[in-house]
Formats: sequence, structure tokens, C-alpha cells
Amino acid sequence: MDIKFGEMELKIFEFVCELARNITVSILEQLDERLRNERDKKRYRMKDKNTTTIKTIYGNVEYARRYYFDNEKKEYVYLLDEEMKMNRVGLFSENMANLIIKECVNEPYNKAAASVSAATGNYISSVGAWKLVQEVGKNIEADENINIEDMDRGINKGAKQTNVLFQETDGVYLKMQGEDRKKAKNQELKLATIYEGWYEGNRHKLINKKVIAGFEDGTSFMKRRLAFVKNIYNYDKIQYKMVNGDGAAWIEPSEVENITYKQLDQFHILKKITGVIKNKKIKGMILKLFADKNIEKMLDTIITYADSIDNDNQTNKEAENARDLYTYLYNNKDGIIKYKDEVKLPEAPEGTEYRNMGVQENQNCALVTMRMKHRRMTWSVAGANNLAKVICANENGDLDKYIENTYEFRIPLGYVEVDRKDIASNTRIPQIVGKGNNIYAELINNSVPAYTGASTTSKILRSIINGGYN
Repeated sequence: MDIKFGEMELKIFEFVCELARNITVSILEQLDERLRNERDKKRYRMKDKNTTTIKTIYGNVEYARRYYFDNEKKEYVYLLDEEMKMNRVGLFSENMANLIIKECVNEPYNKAAASVSAATGNYISSVGAWKLVQEVGKNIEADENINIEDMDRGINKGAKQTNVLFQETDGVYLKMQGEDRKKAKNQELKLATIYEGWYEGNRHKLINKKVIAGFEDGTSFMKRRLAFVKNIYNYDKIQYKMVNGDGAAWIEPSEVENITYKQLDQFHILKKITGVIKNKKIKGMILKLFADKNIEKMLDTIITYADSIDNDNQTNKEAENARDLYTYLYNNKDGIIKYKDEVKLPEAPEGTEYRNMGVQENQNCALVTMRMKHRRMTWSVAGANNLAKVICANENGDLDKYIENTYEFRIPLGYVEVDRKDIASNTRIPQIVGKGNNIYAELINNSVPAYTGASTTSKILRSIINGGYN
């Protein structure tokens, strides 16, 4: 009989996944048996045995393990869970957690859960995906808090050296939900980007870019950002420290940072001028003065225009807006001119260019806005904070490390290798392929060539295609 390749592909996939699940069950239950035999019997009194499930990339693995009463702590424990550190974070394998969390970086929780469920055959709920992200996000923040504590004690762990460092900071307002919404319907998630320059010939690609985010007050976030930088760089050896921001009060760097030049973000300057000044002739005049770096005359023109259109009409907000524009620019006038016109940087290293700052808006969009601001999404402060931490760790190339530290359960390697044959024995592995045929044992006990040998392969495929597989 014929079979479509796609059907055969799925049957083989299901077969191999079930093989993997059964092997995993055998390993876990044998480890549980070993722990039963080797436990301190005076301390741990065995009570009973029940089943649980761990979600893996090859499906749900249901296995039985014993629980005990701990006579010292006066509580019930699963020795297997403690041995493998499963009791900390829930029953997801590291690979499964990796799939889910990285999908959540780009997609809403419900879509991410559905995609991973379809790909692995597991059922993953949106709540389960959310919990995974929260756990990893909290661990990332815990590391950041350690950096802050070290900085407060005068411990700067950063070793990387650079002569020039660019830093940009901005915020994105997100819609709140629940108790957090009662404080304010929209609250600001703060972000920062640090980098050493641009790759020569590529105006968009930043050198050694690192990003950090936090849902907290401005002073706390700027301290977190500085500790983040000091954990990477030998801060005192950086000769030129360039900062770019939109002029918000919370972005002000602390005095200890010794900033070389604080630039007002050019995008925000142009956006405010074009949005506030309605008269085309006056707008063109102000923009020309800005381009010519004639800052004093530009400020005079703005305030003169505001006075000229002022009247008693309460609905006319243009004069008020023009005065606000004047105040905004006057308070930041020392940074209105681009840093390149004010600071002479040293020659850039080979392959590096020093361009105009202003990358934060794009980083906001790519990292947060596309994922967290649209689709009528609402957030709690903690939920948004943890997801933002995960997104930044992924962008920085650190997410795998945090997932591994959080979800990697441990099995004694020597123990697994020693008991490999027993794992595949007739008593440990169900005979599910063909009546009376233990295909599992044949697969495991033979060397690798047996997987591709004509007789073994044909035997397995015949069993699958002829309905022996179920």
C-alpha cells in the first residue's frame, strides 16, 4: 500500500517523540528509586507515590515519583524534585521554556502559547507562558539589583575598555490595567541604549549595543542604567561619555557620571517645532535658525511669535504652546547643538564611525512599541517590567543564560550512562510498535549505524505504516 510522505513524516515524528518520552520516564523513575534507597531513612519517611507531568519539546512526560515526610523540617517533600531543582520554577524543561519565552518576545502570550503548542504537541496556556516570562524577568532584575548594590559599595566589575561611549535614554507610555490603572491610565516604561559607535558603512548597525529597560521612577532607572554600564565597562577609563535624551527631567545624568556632552535629541526638537508653530513662514525661519546653530536668535523668534499671537481667546492654545516650546528649548539650550559640532572626538577605531546620536526612538519601536503598545494591550507594572527585561536580555544575547539558570534541571550524567541498557529493557519500555516487537530496545542497544541499517529501518517503517504504531 502507498502512504503519503507527509503522513509518514508525522507518524515517524510521533513515534520518535513517544520513544523519547518513555526513555525520559524511565530515567526519572529510576533516579527516584535510587533516591529512595540512598535517602536518610531517619529523616525522610516515605509516604506515597503519585504522578506529575513535565512539559518537554517532545511532549508531556508523565511519571511517578515518591514523596516523603521530612522529620527535621516537618513538611512533605519530593526528593526527586529537590535533586533536580524542579521545585523552584514549575515543570518545564529548559528547551521547552526557551521555545515559549522566545516566542513571547515577539508575540502576545496567547499567540505564543498557541504556536508552541502546535509545534510540540504540548498544550501550553497563555497563563503558563506568562508565568515563565515573569520568572525569568524577575531573575534578570535580581542580577541588575546586584549590580546596583556592587556599585553602591564601590565595586565596579566592568572590564571592557572603550575610549568613547554613547548612551541614549527615552520612555514609552503603556496602558495600565487593574490597580496600576487607578494610579494613572498610562505610565512610562523607561529604556536606555548604550553603544560604542556605528559599523563603518552601515548607518543603522551599532557596535556592541546593549539595552536595558525598567518600570520605575526616573532616578531609580538612571541609577540602574549606570550600574548596568559599570558592570560591562571600566567606566573610569572612558574618556568621552556622550548622552542623548529628549529633555525629560528624569533623564538628567548624575554628577558622578562625568558626562562629556549631554545632547538634546534632534528628533524631539524638530517634532516639537513643527508640531507647535503653525505659521509656515515663522516655522521655516525657526528651522533655518536651528540648522544654522543660531540658538539665541531662534529662541528670540519663538518668544516674539508667541507674544504676537497672544489674545484673550481661551480656545487659542497656540501662544501657550509656543511659550512651552521656548521654555523647553531654553532649559536645554546647552545641548541643542549636535555633539559633533561641540566635541572633537578622537579618531575612531578601524571599522568604526562616530555618527549623529538619535537611535533611541528606533530602539523603542523595535523592542517595545511593536510588542507592547498596540493591539489594545494593557499591562500591570510588574508584568510589563518583567517582559521588558526579557526582551532586552534577548536583544543583548543574554536570554539563553537566564533561561538555563532558571529552568535547567540536572540529572547525574554518570548514573544515566551506567543504566542506559536498563532504560531500554523489556520491563522498562512499553512495547508499542508491532505486537511482540520491542523496537525501543533495538534502537537504543544498537550502535548508531543500526539507525540507518536497511533491516532495522525497514522493520521500523513497516511497523509504523502497517498500523503497529499507536
